[in-house]
Amino acid sequence: MKLYVMGVGEGIAWANTAAEKNNAPLYCQPPNFSLNGDIYIDILDKTIKMLESKTTAKELNEYSVGLLVLMGLQQSFPCQAAK
Repeated sequence: MKLYVMGVGEGIAWANTAAEKNNAPLYCQPPNFSLNGDIYIDILDKTIKMLESKTTAKELNEYSVGLLVLMGLQQSFPCQAAK
């Protein structure tokens, strides 16, 4: 499971790198901060816990792991609005 979530997170990180080239990052990870499998799992767990209070179990089960990780990354590393 950890390897799967880490692979999903790495894929999202590459998508974010591509999006940054167009000045439209998906999330804004701090420089010099490295994500690893444990951090991705922690982000996924926190996202699931947050959604448990807002959705039904059936609705929560319809979310893909990739979407949950992306939502967690966006929550954990929001981008500052351009000034």
